[in-house]
Amino acid sequence: CNCNLHARRCRFNMELYQLSGYKSGGVCLMCKHNTAGRNCNYCKEGYYRDKSKAITHRMACKACNCNLHARRCRFNYELFQLSGMKSGGVCINCKHNTAGRHCHYCKEGYYRDSARRITEKGACKGRAVIDTRTRDVHTCPL
Repeated sequence: CNCNLHARRCRFNMELYQLSGYKSGGVCLMCKHNTAGRNCNYCKEGYYRDKSKAITHRMACKACNCNLHARRCRFNYELFQLSGMKSGGVCINCKHNTAGRHCHYCKEGYYRDSARRITEKGACKGRAVIDTRTRDVHTCPL
């Protein structure tokens, strides 16, 4: 089996062996280092692939930083370069009326409840209008 150094055990799967043209039927068991897949060759949900590291590297998969508002993220090389090669993760499908690369601000038309942490589901409230001159927030009826 080719488990990319992320698993010590694998099992044989005859159906996969036949589908591969009789080349490989190995399936890795218990992938480590936040990897997943038949060959531990991609990152599990909640993690993104750090393209600066080989898939065999134990730190190839980095945790998404989505403030508990998204389960998935992707790697963006341009952002990775702009961050000084520290972070390239971009959250996908932010929930709870949040937006941004890390689901770290309220989407347009919503305002931040200052009594709640951004990681809380109710951090972004109702609809609001922001006065661009004064930055005052005026809530709107739903």
